[in-house]
Amino acid sequence: MNSQKVAIITAASRGIGAGCARELAARGYRVSLMARSPDILDLADELGGIATQGSITHFHDLQLLVETTLTQFGRIDAVVNSFGDPPRPDLLSISDQMWIENFEMLFLSVVRIAKLVTEAMRYSGGGVIVNISACDSHEPELGTPLAVHSAPQWKDSQNFMPSVTKQIGFA
Repeated sequence: MNSQKVAIITAASRGIGAGCARELAARGYRVSLMARSPDILDLADELGGIATQGSITHFHDLQLLVETTLTQFGRIDAVVNSFGDPPRPDLLSISDQMWIENFEMLFLSVVRIAKLVTEAMRYSGGGVIVNISACDSHEPELGTPLAVHSAPQWKDSQNFMPSVTKQIGFA
């Protein structure tokens, strides 16, 4: 097994995700990047990494990301699960579809990536998963219920990760 550490970074085409990708590559990590934008291909090339164009809200895209990473690099040591800022409509104007889409982005993406990378991390002797959202930079308000700190699903994901860590023996 190659000893060079490997990091997956999602929503990496710009902003916080791109910044994390650049920093990890500068620290010697091989990077496997994911974003919906085709710009992700250029950033991966710039950093000597690989890219998967897709969405964290689609299980099959995450599965392809993990499989491609393991095929190319043979290991996964870190995941930076980054996601953008959800829309901030008035509470009563939020459709059921918008609630579902944001639940998939803010909660299910965290669960799915953790399930997909756990065995590879165990095989490598451990790993780290960091969840970051651009909406963490905003003060939550009642009028912006999809903001991460005020959204009930974020509290669920905050509780989910420590229990995963304990269950798989990384704590």
